[in-house]
Amino acid sequence: MTKRRFVVLDRDGTIIVEGQYLSDHRQVELIPGAASGLRQLSEMGLGLVVITNQSAVARGFFDQARLDLIHQRLCELFEAEGVHLDGGVSPCNFPLFCPILSQYSQRLNPILHGC
Repeated sequence: MTKRRFVVLDRDGTIIVEGQYLSDHRQVELIPGAASGLRQLSEMGLGLVVITNQSAVARGFFDQARLDLIHQRLCELFEAEGVHLDGGVSPCNFPLFCPILSQYSQRLNPILHGC
């Protein structure tokens, strides 16, 4: 069996323009050249996985439904640019995320401890 190699990329500031607690899907913007770079990695046979720490969810600034809208928009932008993610959460392999605040993790809901 041939093992496949993957590139694991952070979402904010690496693929999309970083914003302070991005909570509006209409503000999702790919960094110039990101889609081209991702396509090149894929053409090299590398799988693509996007991860993101979302402490804003843990802080209650917005909920997972809003995060899903942000990720759906990201997937739409990827699709328009011919980029396919190979690992993540359906639909369209949403980025994997961890809504945790390390300094507050003991006080958060136990579901957050699996990150």
